[in-house]
Parts: sequence; C-alpha cells; structure tokens
Amino acid sequence: AMVGDASSSLLTGGHTTATTTNTMTFDGSVWANSVAMPTAVEAHANVGTVSNILSFGGRPTSYAALFSGAVWSTVANTLLTGRAFCGGAGSPTAAFVFGASPVSVSTELYNGTTWSYSVQLPVALQYPRGAGTATSALSFSGYTGSVNVNNTNLFDGTTWTAKAVYPVTCRANTGNGSSSSAAMGMGGYGPPFYANTYAYDGTAWTALANISVARADLASTGTPNSTICAGGGHPDATVESYADATPIKIFTAV
Repeated sequence: AMVGDASSSLLTGGHTTATTTNTMTFDGSVWANSVAMPTAVEAHANVGTVSNILSFGGRPTSYAALFSGAVWSTVANTLLTGRAFCGGAGSPTAAFVFGASPVSVSTELYNGTTWSYSVQLPVALQYPRGAGTATSALSFSGYTGSVNVNNTNLFDGTTWTAKAVYPVTCRANTGNGSSSSAAMGMGGYGPPFYANTYAYDGTAWTALANISVARADLASTGTPNSTICAGGGHPDATVESYADATPIKIFTAV
C-alpha cells in the first residue's frame, strides 16, 4: 500500500518471497529504505501522508499502525473485524475501511482513537478499491466470492449510493485519490490481467493512458494529475508515474 503522489510517496509492506516489513520512500527519482514496519503485512490499506500514515487491515488481519515519517507505533485499538484485501479512505484521524477477505459487507470508521462499525456495503466484497474521505468515500470494483463486479458506490457518512459503473469488470486493481470526485483505478484481473487506467470526476469514469505492464495487486497513490503505481502480483517490480495522465517515467526495481 502507498501514500503520497508521484513526486513524494511512501510504500509499505507487501509480499516478495514472503510478507515484508519494508517501508520505502520515493522522491520522484530515487527509492530509499525507511524505518521498518512493526509487523510484516500485506493486502492492507494506508491513509494519510508520507509523514502521517494510518496503516490497517491486511494479513495479519488485526494489524493497525501509525507512522510519523520517522517512527512506527502500533495502534492500541485494532480493527473490530479482521480484514485483508479491504478498501480504505480518509485520514489517520478519520478513516473508513470496507470489505474483507473472505467477502464481507462490514465497514468500520476510525476517529483517531477507536474503531466502530458503520453502514454496510450494498454487496459483500473482497478487493473493493477506495478513494476519498470517511464522509465521502468511493468504493469500486471487487469480487463477491464467485464473480468480479464493476460496481461504484459512494458513501456520504450515512448512505451508500450507486454511481457510474467502473468500465472494466475486474478485481485486484488499485484505487487512489484523496477526493471521491478525483479518483483513479488501474490494472486488475478478470481474467486477463489488465493495463487499463481510468479517472473518476464524481460523475463518470474516463479512460487514460494504460500502464505499461498489465498486472494485478499493485499499489498506487496520488491524484489524476500526479499518480504513481508500483509492484503487482506476478510479482512485478515495475514502477510508473503519471502527470496529467501522461506517462513521464518508468522505473525498475531498486
């Protein structure tokens, strides 16, 4: 999972030959190792900035931790329901998590101190992708346990509302955006593996330039004007950044 944008981002955890504690920073040109996470984790979600992160969910499923940019600390009150391959939105003091593996309609809100259950998803999902805030959260794509879906739903803090469907029916794509009206999705698995990239403006999804390597389970962060994506479930070490929907750099593993 990642936070930041194409010029300043941070990547946490993941899986190479095993689940990792890796924390890595990227300044637009160079990757550097940062402080290791307190627990090896994968299939989790991050919200916040490169100097203020809440990381939660994944495997192990009870995991939740904060990063100040210099120090990791374990969150005393962990998720009420353990969940991997979940969607996330919000900030370290107002976070929203939804979906789980196995599939679930469960959602939770975090107020900076405690987690509480919130309004259930319209459909039980794993792999939902997320963007936005705790009171304006976008959920799109996912897997019901039997089929992939292209649902897009908006949560306003009280109610889920159906929105324009995601253009590709897939799971294990990536989603990012600090606003539910400026979100991105890319990659994913149908089959096949997808390279498609889309931006959402609050009303409609628009196709952008494809990522160069079709893959799933990748991480991303940013906005449609400044996005970076990394990794993938092949596994894949490709890193790509986009500015104004134009691919500007492709990096390989460091």
